[in-house]
Amino acid sequence: MPPIIPLVVYHGEKVWTPSLDFSSLLGVIPDELRPFIPAFRYALSDLGQIDDAALSEQNRLRAFLAAMKYVLRRDLADRIEVVLADASALDIMDVVNILTYIVDQPNDVDVASVRQALRRLIPGQEEKIMSVFMQELRAEVAEQVRAEGKAEGKAEGKAESLLLLLERRFGPVPGEVRDRVSSANAEALDLWFDRAIEASSLDVVFSPRLEH
Repeated sequence: MPPIIPLVVYHGEKVWTPSLDFSSLLGVIPDELRPFIPAFRYALSDLGQIDDAALSEQNRLRAFLAAMKYVLRRDLADRIEVVLADASALDIMDVVNILTYIVDQPNDVDVASVRQALRRLIPGQEEKIMSVFMQELRAEVAEQVRAEGKAEGKAEGKAESLLLLLERRFGPVPGEVRDRVSSANAEALDLWFDRAIEASSLDVVFSPRLEH
């Protein structure tokens, strides 16, 4: 058999502290079981402890590792330009995939700020990227709804898509928001869906002031 090297790539906000010895992670092992327990060390890549420029020598891999490094951090909104630093060396779908990965996690990222960062990093490309990103996000959420068998009727399908997006962006959706979404017409649902992609909070999504 070829050599097998176990590797853990960790991207949590805290420093990785568990032992690098696999068997020590299992707690107390009865003596009669010890001969059957795999005993090895694993390599660790703690992304939070690696300088951004040292994540990889390859632009594409460095960009995706940077997204992993910062996506769970509370200061992600302030690190968007760091995450997208290699955007000019990527194709559009790579950038779109990174943005989709980011919005999959509940965070305070303001997509308007993402657009501004793209404008500074790759002038003239930001609107095209954001357009493709929104189309891909709509398609992905709609596919999830279809897969779960929930898209029964146009308005109901849009409501389920919006609720899925809200959960991905902001976490659990309050009951009163669910009720409002479920009783809304298709036009309102489209408006809220577009806002949810860029909004920094639920209040912004449903703000009456922005409806005029």
